[in-house]
Amino acid sequence: MEHEKKHESGKPIKILAVVIILSAIIVSATVWVGADIISKSLNKVNTGTPVVQNGGTNTPTLPQSFEALSGASCGSDGNAKVIVLHDPYCPACTSAEPNVKAFLDKFDSKVNLDYDFIETHSSGMIQSGRATQQEIDNAFKYHICAFDQGIDKLKALKTIWYEKLQVVDGDYKPFTEDEIRTMSKDAGLDLTKLDACLPSALSKNEAKVRNALSYTGGQAFTPMTIIDCKYIGNTYFAAEALCAVHPETPGCA
Repeated sequence: MEHEKKHESGKPIKILAVVIILSAIIVSATVWVGADIISKSLNKVNTGTPVVQNGGTNTPTLPQSFEALSGASCGSDGNAKVIVLHDPYCPACTSAEPNVKAFLDKFDSKVNLDYDFIETHSSGMIQSGRATQQEIDNAFKYHICAFDQGIDKLKALKTIWYEKLQVVDGDYKPFTEDEIRTMSKDAGLDLTKLDACLPSALSKNEAKVRNALSYTGGQAFTPMTIIDCKYIGNTYFAAEALCAVHPETPGCA
């Protein structure tokens, strides 16, 4: 498959989704499985294999799909910094959601957590005519603003989102804004705060995504987790990676 990454100043980052098979988990017989990925340069690390980088400095023993990056660590206050990249219409995100939810339920209060949203599969939906840019923007804005009200609100919205997400003619059917707003209300979001957040949501998120990708050298896929700006891999294995890098984190023992 072809790989394409587009960017225009002042506009949301566009990334053409490319699918690799990561597991036998099936979203639908007609929907792709695996990680939506835009780079072949992400080296996979075998479980139990130490990584050696930077003149022989040993990194932690990382789980499957995680690798060490060459930049400096950005952890602070003794807590891990965790950045999760997500696309609401990513089939691999749907497959991984039970693991992602378990990871967040266990660790979201024990790390410095950020949630960024990046178009992977969503971009392909636009290019194929499956969805309009406005429909994708709406999905992103409401997820961004849910996280702005706290990780618990985002988790509540995602739970309802995945319950209602439908596959039609081989791909996801995009929600209307009215449908997303109803889900947001059902998830317990403060609608006054939501309306104040929506106009600037995409621009704020893009700045965060640019910052996240500055650590990864531009590598991006979903669902992706960055730990301490130095370790990157599939969020499906985020709990194992966090405990490899920060075994002192409560819940890792």
